[in-house]
Amino acid sequence: MFITIQRHRCAHDESGFILATVILLTLVLTVITISILSLNVSQTLTGQSVVDDIKAEQLALGSFYKYQQLKLDNCPNPPCTIAGNCLSCPNPSAISLDQKQFSIVVNEIGAAGSNFNDTDAIDVDVYY
Repeated sequence: MFITIQRHRCAHDESGFILATVILLTLVLTVITISILSLNVSQTLTGQSVVDDIKAEQLALGSFYKYQQLKLDNCPNPPCTIAGNCLSCPNPSAISLDQKQFSIVVNEIGAAGSNFNDTDAIDVDVYY
């Protein structure tokens, strides 16, 4: 009977240590899990930002060439506000891609022919 009581006391004394170990491991695993989730969210947001940058770059490039085509068709800037061949002139100023709104602004910088080699400077800005 003496041995049984001693074993019970030994198991009872170790139960606090086991509880503390389980709580510590739970806290460590919680911190690791939160860190991994935070990293995944950060990578997702960074990836979406890169995708939006690529979309904006392609829209700016397309708007630049569209603007050049409008100039060849003698369309005014902004298109279709005054007389000109405006049947094929619509240059979109806002486009929605994947539920995100992109605004496109095309500006001529300086007077026509005032730049080097009688060229026009064109500034294309895309906001999102």
